[in-house]
Amino acid sequence: MIICASLIAYSIVCKPRVLIIVYNDQGEVITSKVDITPLTSKVEIKLINSSVAIASSPCKIMIVKDGVKVFETYVTYGLNLIRVGIGHLTIVTNVSRRIEIIYGNVKRIAYGKEVTFFNVPYTRITVIIDHYKKTIYFLGTSKVIINLTKPKFNFVIKFFTLNGELIPPSVLKVMSETNIKISRNLTAYLISSNSNTTILIYDYGVLVKKLILNVTDPYKVNYLEVTLPIGKLIVYSPKGSLIQVLLPSGAILSKVSTNGCVKFDYIPACRLTIRCKYLGITATKEVEFPGYAIITFTLEKDIFPQIMFVLLIVIFIISIIVVIVLSRNRGKLRDTKHEIVKVSKKRVKSSKDKCHE
Repeated sequence: MIICASLIAYSIVCKPRVLIIVYNDQGEVITSKVDITPLTSKVEIKLINSSVAIASSPCKIMIVKDGVKVFETYVTYGLNLIRVGIGHLTIVTNVSRRIEIIYGNVKRIAYGKEVTFFNVPYTRITVIIDHYKKTIYFLGTSKVIINLTKPKFNFVIKFFTLNGELIPPSVLKVMSETNIKISRNLTAYLISSNSNTTILIYDYGVLVKKLILNVTDPYKVNYLEVTLPIGKLIVYSPKGSLIQVLLPSGAILSKVSTNGCVKFDYIPACRLTIRCKYLGITATKEVEFPGYAIITFTLEKDIFPQIMFVLLIVIFIISIIVVIVLSRNRGKLRDTKHEIVKVSKKRVKSSKDKCHE
């Protein structure tokens, strides 16, 4: 009745025009809820009210809803009643969830076990409910039933260094204080737990973090991004030297400095013992690694003093050996002199005896 009254009033004050009314598949007027675009130049289309649109002259029009073309036709003088492919989509689930549908250029969200999205165009629609994702082809007002199941893993955890670099799961070792299912892929750890639990994260055998996982909804997949006290250690040293990093767990990381610099990735924040072996000499530094550090071993400060110390020890040992050898040689000379004197005395005595005879 309202629409008819509007049309009559308009026809009294104006000359006949092209009038347009758009319906959905339920017979409900939705003229104001769609975009009516003229495909003929120099034609304007305006809304008289929420139900009726008017065109300046007969033309070809295109009706669009949420970026999806739903109808295309010609309109002429008089009243044009157009029924288009738009209807109501009802989604029913076995648990109350956040339900999201995506189509055209829009994303629509509702909450509950049974929700209805009104005036949805006939098109391909993506339905997302937590970890569940399904594509349907909407061809008219209907009800879609979705029975949700618990996800295989309800925690997806990505770990990052202090500098924001993604840590490959293969670098870490994740353990739990309870019996839970733990797996991993190329980028994250996957954990399945029915109750609250605590996981322990180790890096090269060093405990770097305890993480509490709270299970609030068994149907929900929790995506976590955790920053760990792990980072990069850079060591500058003479070319050709061997660098060793000793961790409290007993793990030893070794690299040869081919160009004067070596890098160790994903080192846990802890007390480190760093050794530089060069020309048979070992220089050692103890450092508290905070998650990123640059350590330098130089010939002047770290290697040469060690070489000089070794040389002094060698010289000292050689000098002792020389003293011992010389002292032994002197003793032998003394013994030789005493023997010579004794022999000479015996010869003199024997000669005297012969003279008396």
